[in-house]
This record gives sequence, C-alpha cells and structure tokens, in this order.
Amino acid sequence: HSGDPDLPAWIETYRPDLIDSQLRLVRNFYRQRGFHQIMVRHDSTTVQEQPPGDILHFTVREGPRTVIDEVRFLGSEPLTPDNLREVLALHEGAPAPAELNSYGKDIYRMRSLYWDRGNLRVRIRPEVEITATPDGSRYVAVVTYHIEPGPTYTCSAISISGNSRTQTSLIPRELTI
Repeated sequence: HSGDPDLPAWIETYRPDLIDSQLRLVRNFYRQRGFHQIMVRHDSTTVQEQPPGDILHFTVREGPRTVIDEVRFLGSEPLTPDNLREVLALHEGAPAPAELNSYGKDIYRMRSLYWDRGNLRVRIRPEVEITATPDGSRYVAVVTYHIEPGPTYTCSAISISGNSRTQTSLIPRELTI
C-alpha cells in the first residue's frame, strides 16, 4: 500500500499513477528485442492485507519476433562491407529493433571507421524493410545502410606553438596524425 505507515520508508512502493509509464518501458524492452507487435496490459490489481501490498495482474502477448535476415551497405567505398560488418552489434540473426534510433550505436561505430580514414563528413542512413515469413511464425528484416562517405580530408601541415617547457621537436612524436 502506498503511504502505509507500517512499512519502512526505504521500501520502494509502486505508484498506481505510473503504471502506464512502466508498461511503456516493458513495451520498449520487448520492441528492442524484435517483438514489434508486443501487447502489454494491466488487467487488475488485488489488494492484499497480509502481508500488506497490492498484487498487479498483467497480460503480455509478445507476438512474432522480427530477426535481421540480411545487412546491406550501399555506397560503402572506400571501406568494404566486410570492414563495416566487423563493427556491427546488430547483424544477421540478431533481433531487429523496432525503432531506427536503435541502430545509432552501429552507425556511430561505422562512422568511426570512416573518420579514421579522414572521411569527416560521412553520412549513414539506415533503412529497414520487414516482411513476414511464409508460415507467418516470424518476421525478417533487411537492414540497408545508405552511406555517403563525403570528401577525404588530409593534414597538410601541423603547427605547434605555446609550449614553453617541452621541446617542440618532442611533441610531434606523440601526435597520432
């Protein structure tokens, strides 16, 4: 019971007014793991006197799971698809998240490969196409990354100034560019 004086203050109790937000968290959890059609519902609450507390009853229907069937890269030059595939967390056989924002970690990892090569303005846009399997038991996703590497930047000169205690000739040895 929320606000029960017999319960110690440190016991965290649920708040009935936040059940909907908690259900959204559960839905998002499932959607991240490939269950795009997840249904979560609060059915009822039973008040229990001994021990004090409420029992919440929920229904969860996962629905068919969506799995990544193929990952494609369009415009990946100067990197190869194999170079890019090595850094992906979401690969063939993994659950396909329902939101494009969930591909952000992989996009950042691929962008880092381009940045290391001097492609500082690389753009990567994911596209996900989902279809049902013939038996309808699950869905498969084809993830396509549209890549625009942009120009390659090079460093033509390095100027070092402001050092007073360190010899200028020692500083370039520590630079990675």
